[in-house]
Amino acid sequence: MCEILIIVLTGLIILGSFLAAVDFIFNNFYSIVIFTLPVFILIAVIFYPPLTTYFWFWIKDVAEVVFEYALIPWNFLFQPSYEDEFLPCEKHDAVLVIGKRKIHVNKAFLSYHSDYFRALFSSSFKENEQNEIELKDVVYGDFELLMSTIYPKPVFPTDRTVKKLLVMADRFMVHSAIDHVEHHLLHNSRIANESMIWMADKYGMKQLLKKSIKEIDSLPKVKILKDSPLFPSMSHDAKVMVLERLMNLI
Repeated sequence: MCEILIIVLTGLIILGSFLAAVDFIFNNFYSIVIFTLPVFILIAVIFYPPLTTYFWFWIKDVAEVVFEYALIPWNFLFQPSYEDEFLPCEKHDAVLVIGKRKIHVNKAFLSYHSDYFRALFSSSFKENEQNEIELKDVVYGDFELLMSTIYPKPVFPTDRTVKKLLVMADRFMVHSAIDHVEHHLLHNSRIANESMIWMADKYGMKQLLKKSIKEIDSLPKVKILKDSPLFPSMSHDAKVMVLERLMNLI
């Protein structure tokens, strides 16, 4: 704050110099006072710290400045490509086929993150005996999006990608991806609350479900949820939680 005060006083000196020059033209005696007063104040503030503190508290009493800020997560505008991660290398020991694309993966890595792939790569599956395993009814871009949550240089979920991520994570049993989505929906999302409740209920995001139902703080919001096309597909337990919330509002 001392720097701000010095800048202000420096400005006064410049202004005083200009006025002094004008006054000098008209032989005004007070030009000396106009020029020298800010100079003495600036010198006193610089070399006498208690005076700096006094001036700061004086300015604080005159005008109070309030700063407001918000942290906004930065996300990729375009989904980065992970094709280089899927190329053949010594770390990869399995090949997944999606359409015409071949994805080279590490069995242990995928098995650690996914119960689906743990079962797929187990000896009890006949696919385990094949050199290549085809994943049917999967879009390559969606699979790449799912892998972006567990591979190096991960990409955080956005409101645009959460629904697809949840579908893919649920199918391939990647629980960590669901945790990433829940964190985003809890802290950074602008998705409507009724959609939050539906997703939390369907994909087992308990913390999000409690928070979203708690945000129903008026009867009109209850009606919005009741009229939503998502409400009929909600589970019985979720509807009971909504009913309990409604009873608390009455």
